[in-house]
Amino acid sequence: MLDHLEKLLTVFPFSRLRQGIRSLEVYALEYVEPPLVETVFDEQAGVENVIDVAREHLHSDVAFLVDGYWELWRWKGEWKLEPSPVSIECFGPDFISDSDDNVRLCLGVDEDFLPRDDVEGGTIAIRSNIKGLLRLTEEIARDLPVERRRLWLESGEDLAARLEDQIG
Repeated sequence: MLDHLEKLLTVFPFSRLRQGIRSLEVYALEYVEPPLVETVFDEQAGVENVIDVAREHLHSDVAFLVDGYWELWRWKGEWKLEPSPVSIECFGPDFISDSDDNVRLCLGVDEDFLPRDDVEGGTIAIRSNIKGLLRLTEEIARDLPVERRRLWLESGEDLAARLEDQIG
């Protein structure tokens, strides 16, 4: 579990524009319980700091939630490359969750990855975000033993199917 988390955090392209790794929460049993530990990191924190804290609380029934930032093109009156929230979850085999995932990445809101015809330059910016997402999935698959992967939206829809419908 810790090996997978460490590899994932090492591969992940955390933001250079803002503190990349912000915090670690450790949950026991399931998410309805309050976190056992909440650690906020300073700007110099790296993967090794997260792993050191996680190691102290490693059990088969815990989940680690790492919050931070990565960079995406976002529309704020104009297209800007800016830090965007990301959550990385790693589940122990005995942790009760809504799926059988070992790791989960929550990479942003739907509109950061779906084509936008309503905004000039939207196609280029969204394409860049999608390329970054695909590059990340390839790097994760190269460095971690991935049995399956799902790209889904906050709405619960399959991102690949939604893109195929919109792009044709």
